[in-house]
Amino acid sequence: SACIGKAWSNPTGGTPPYSWQWNDASNQTTNPATQLCDGTYIVEVKDANNCSLTDTVVLIDSSIYINFHAWDSDTIYEGQTVQIHSTQLNGNYSYLWTPATGLENPTSSTTNASPTQTTTYYVEVSDEWGCTWRDSLTLWIIDVICDEPYIYVPNAFTPNGDGVNDILYIESNVAYEVDFLIYDRWGELVFATTNLDNGWDGTYRGQKVDPGVFVYHLVITCYNKEIFRKKGNITVIR
Repeated sequence: SACIGKAWSNPTGGTPPYSWQWNDASNQTTNPATQLCDGTYIVEVKDANNCSLTDTVVLIDSSIYINFHAWDSDTIYEGQTVQIHSTQLNGNYSYLWTPATGLENPTSSTTNASPTQTTTYYVEVSDEWGCTWRDSLTLWIIDVICDEPYIYVPNAFTPNGDGVNDILYIESNVAYEVDFLIYDRWGELVFATTNLDNGWDGTYRGQKVDPGVFVYHLVITCYNKEIFRKKGNITVIR
């Protein structure tokens, strides 16, 4: 960083005139001392009778850049939780996010945010000397529609190992919890998941199922806590 700092000493008492001696790299004798880098400096002040006192000055680099951002995206669904971050600085710094509404921990550099409406959050970081830096971010809220086509279950797939449409997934950006069950025509459960990222590869107990029609039961809880339920058929094509 550029060494552009200044430090002053303002003595009182004793017998003027005063003289100054700084312990910087240039051993400056002026008041103020100039072109200082961030760091700790000692100054000795003497009066006309050669009486002296020393003091310490700490300079902080105010050019520190703090980058605040929402994790992954600044657009979320109503009821969704996202992490918002500010840069974790080394040293004795305190953080404060405002407004605190929807925040898990407003005094942490990183916190979970669950706003119910579009909100601009401000974060202020302060050091032990009272210097502060401030930045902001906005989380834009999208309304959740807990229904099709925002929840989609394909009605067929082709698990033949060609790398195309080999795994059946539920497709949804509004789902918070999922319960997905698939049964064969005799009513035996062949697949179950509570994770959208887990798809069915068309096997049961490690063996490929025969081509045919399977029945599914789906229950999804959306981010806005609404419930979507559906039963339907899935055709396995080989």
